[in-house]
Amino acid sequence: MILSAHQPSFLPYLGFFHKMSLSDIFVILDNVQFEKGEYQNKVKIKTPQGEQWLTVPVSYRFPQKINEVKLSSWDKNKEKIIKTIKANYSKSKNFADICPELETVLMRDYANLADLNLNLINFIKDSLEIKTRIEIASNYSFKGNSDDRLVNICKHFKTDAYISGSGGKKYIDKSKFEKEGIKMEYDEFSSPEYPQLWGGFIPNLSSIDYLFNREKI
Repeated sequence: MILSAHQPSFLPYLGFFHKMSLSDIFVILDNVQFEKGEYQNKVKIKTPQGEQWLTVPVSYRFPQKINEVKLSSWDKNKEKIIKTIKANYSKSKNFADICPELETVLMRDYANLADLNLNLINFIKDSLEIKTRIEIASNYSFKGNSDDRLVNICKHFKTDAYISGSGGKKYIDKSKFEKEGIKMEYDEFSSPEYPQLWGGFIPNLSSIDYLFNREKI
């Protein structure tokens, strides 16, 4: 049984879903601290002028957790986000298939940022036909911080392997996992090249860029 975990990012890039696809269980860490300036409320898309940030305005007070961060003026800002997406992807080959469903998800009301992000993650997961089981960390009482917390999550779900992104090599203590008989693996993700609008290929944009532009199955 293989497990991986990640904070709920906003419209995550393909590497997020690649790690998910390699796992039997993917844990959404919605009750960890919100990191201002990170991908929890923003992501890059492609425009005629190149890459551009697509940002969800939030109301945040340190040290709130992601599932405590409120959306700022969501009724107004969801319209802006949808308008920006339409303006930059209306000429994509899959626009008619993807945009109505994506717009439906964005138009809902949400209790907090984590709730929004989870709904978008599930939409992309289904669009990519990933079957991995998703669990939400706040539904449990996992103890510890950082590595200890991840080890306890693995032990709770009785998994024998944990997959981290390649960046985890810099901060995860592999020995803590090995001590509990949990194999540590790293996902060395490299973005596949696919057709994009507006000139040359830019990797690691939001997964919606791939969904809008990929070859139809």
